[in-house]
Formats: sequence, C-alpha cells, structure tokens
Amino acid sequence: MYIGIDIIETNRISKLLDYEKSLLNIFTKNELDVANKLGAKRKIESLAGKFAAKEATVKALGSGFNEFIQPSDIEILNNENGMPFLILHNRSLEYSKKMNIQEYKISISHNKTTAVAVVVLL
Repeated sequence: MYIGIDIIETNRISKLLDYEKSLLNIFTKNELDVANKLGAKRKIESLAGKFAAKEATVKALGSGFNEFIQPSDIEILNNENGMPFLILHNRSLEYSKKMNIQEYKISISHNKTTAVAVVVLL
C-alpha cells in the first residue's frame, strides 16, 4: 500500500486560469471540459482539488513530477454520484504497473481557500 497527500491554496489555480497553455499542461481535456461547466468559484475549487490529487498521486508513486511524469498523465474524474476516481496514463501508468498496483482510492476536499487530497494505491 502506498499513500500520498497534498494540500494547495486555491488562489494558485485562479492565477492560472488566464493561461490556457499552462492549464493544458496540467489538466486533461476531460478535466477542463467538466470544470468549464461549473461556475467560476466552483471551477477554481474543483481544479485545485484535482491538482492536489495529482500531487498526492505522484507522492504515492514515489516519483514527483519530472520530465517523465507530467500532471496531465494523471486524470481525475467523477462518477455519476460525484465520487472522484483516478485514471493513469503514460509513465504514471507504467510506474503503477511496475509497483504492482491494482487499485486506486482517492478522496478530495476543498473550501474557499484550500483543497486537499489523499490517494491510496493498493
């Protein structure tokens, strides 16, 4: 079992909203499509939570972001009940396979100023 946790101030994400290229380096098209359907305040909170989850994931993988694993290689979506789930792509998926990870668990919480996420890889 591998565990990662991260916390982020939401204003870090609000500063990025004017830079579409930066957003596309961090978030997948699916993540941005979902966020763009939300109101401005909720969009920032949602993206901050997803970013915290991405950071928590690379911590659980024992890697951190680098030239091999990019934030957009980790995708955070929600099921029909709103529960977040994790999809790994590219090198992050390769890392998880080498670590024999079979299951991903994720929890995200946020308020006006901060977002936090915990990821458990089994």
